[in-house]
Amino acid sequence: MVSLDLQDAHSHIPILKSHRKYLRFVVGSHHYQFAVLPFGLTSAPRIFTKVMEVVAAELRRRGIAVFPYLDDWLIKAKTPELVRRHLQSTTQLLFDLGFSINVPKSHQEPSQRLLLLGAVLDMTLNRAFPTPQRVQDIQALILMFRNGAVVPVLKVLRLLGLFASCILLVTHACWHMRALQWCVRRQWFQHKGDLEDSITITRDTAVDLQWWAAIDNLSQGRPFSLPPPVATVVADASTLGWGAHLGDLEVKGLWSPVEQRFHINLLELQAVRLALKAFLPSICGQSVQVLTDNTTAMLYINKQGGVGSYLLCREAL
Repeated sequence: MVSLDLQDAHSHIPILKSHRKYLRFVVGSHHYQFAVLPFGLTSAPRIFTKVMEVVAAELRRRGIAVFPYLDDWLIKAKTPELVRRHLQSTTQLLFDLGFSINVPKSHQEPSQRLLLLGAVLDMTLNRAFPTPQRVQDIQALILMFRNGAVVPVLKVLRLLGLFASCILLVTHACWHMRALQWCVRRQWFQHKGDLEDSITITRDTAVDLQWWAAIDNLSQGRPFSLPPPVATVVADASTLGWGAHLGDLEVKGLWSPVEQRFHINLLELQAVRLALKAFLPSICGQSVQVLTDNTTAMLYINKQGGVGSYLLCREAL
């Protein structure tokens, strides 16, 4: 792999003259307007991505495996010699289009282990890892979060931000940040507090956060791709009961009078859990695809919980 960092990338996208008046600002008595795409415009990332996708498509047409993310580009090939040739072709095309490369931020020597976008990509292990600095930051900050500790909201938001940056790099990262998210929501958001407030760490939250304190949980990384599913479980629910099947195997049941009053989203999640539990002898240790016609249940499972409904979050976890 090699990586390229485009210098002043947004500045290479000109703004239509008749639209520049909408990008004006005033400094003192002087009026200015942007002639190129400003970095802070909310639509700028999408505009830049759509423009550069044309460049990436041309490179892929030439057989170059390129992965652009805004101004950070990754190129990979099977051999060092091939990736060097692809790097030269990519750089030449970018120069021809008027772009410049930020050499200090680029990694132009072929490597099987590369730092990109705050992640360590390792081709020999086929995994992505959080950087050592990020792991150190999490472990240093989490020492404050003990049972009963009163922690400033800014520190809590800082820790949640570090957790969020690891979602694609640490298995079950979402799962183990939900307790802290709910702790914040209950103590801070409901009272419309400001950033000077503090929250008290509950016992359940402190226990869940200890998972982040274990270095092994942060150092395993995540594979670039998951194994294909070898089995498909289809589950469905109504307000009366639930059912599921795995190939020729079937399972079903009726809800109790209390369960019949639950929201259908919760019942659909319960149906998935009960189905997986029933089929466990046949699917244990395997990659399984679950089919459900309820998008809320799907999202709560794929995102390992959520902060919209505590009951759905608990059921998904």
